[in-house]
Amino acid sequence: MATGALVVGLVTAPTACAAAPAPTDRSSATASGTASGTASTTTPATSPGSAGARPPRTSAAVADAPAAATGTSARALARTTPQQCSILIAGVRPDTTLVGFRYEKGRVDSEVAGKIGWVPRTMTTVTDLKSAETVFWAIREDGMLYRITVQADDGGVRVAAKRVARGWGEVRVLAAGSPTGDSGVTYLYGLTVTGGLKRYVTSPDGQRLLSARTIATTGWSDIRTLSFDRVQLTGPGARPREADVMLATTRRGYLAEFAFPRTTYLMWTRTNLRTSTWGGWATLTSGFCDSDQPSRPIMGVRPSGEAFLYVDQNGNDGWGGDIGRGTRVATWSGAKLYNQ
Repeated sequence: MATGALVVGLVTAPTACAAAPAPTDRSSATASGTASGTASTTTPATSPGSAGARPPRTSAAVADAPAAATGTSARALARTTPQQCSILIAGVRPDTTLVGFRYEKGRVDSEVAGKIGWVPRTMTTVTDLKSAETVFWAIREDGMLYRITVQADDGGVRVAAKRVARGWGEVRVLAAGSPTGDSGVTYLYGLTVTGGLKRYVTSPDGQRLLSARTIATTGWSDIRTLSFDRVQLTGPGARPREADVMLATTRRGYLAEFAFPRTTYLMWTRTNLRTSTWGGWATLTSGFCDSDQPSRPIMGVRPSGEAFLYVDQNGNDGWGGDIGRGTRVATWSGAKLYNQ
């Protein structure tokens, strides 16, 4: 989930948005067992081999209810429109300038933070209201992992990139969970070039890595985009476990959610929201909607730079039938964009 502003106050003139058709597949299923497999009924799964930001949604555990029953509940919700939603996507230009493209309530703004000196292979944003900085984790083409901070003050905008570790050349897509809870640690998830998935834990200050674990060595090659969406509470009893819920698309066209319990991350689960037409996005990110409903916006950007905004009327129900048609909000070219 990426929300708020890259750097508060640094925006260009907003532009209005145009409507456009969108994928129409409305099927939904729950799956587990492999990241790239078709729907099954086994749960849970085992391993197959910023400044100005809003807090991420936190939801209770979602049961594997039939789609029809969930759909009845979803249709009873008040309808949220794109004009009530906001989302941020960050990118880096060829001259290494860090930029942000923000859709907010029907308008599009762009922001410039400053140069970081290189164009990341992959990059992700950390949503943390406790920090006065916007934090990014990025991997250079040489396999170096960096923590990038952006902060605006009376003296202007400060961009700092600190090298944290080497040897990250195998990671093709990086996603970061939200540092919630008492520990304040950040969980990084990395899709590898060999089809694996790894999870890393960083210290609260982001200065060092506390652990590195392998969730899977194979089975994740089909996952094209992966981005943090929300923290979900799972498990029975008075002390439910926190899980990082990631929104993903696959090369075969699925839109799916993966829930990774933070303490038992190998017991991850997959929920298919859509089973076709969602494989063409270069990046995909969720945000928030300014309403009393549990809605979320989902923005997909094509390789051409065309950005489309969708509204999921209930982002917590594990059902994709209430995702509306898309609206083309902008065409962003001249920068490499990243899943947030």
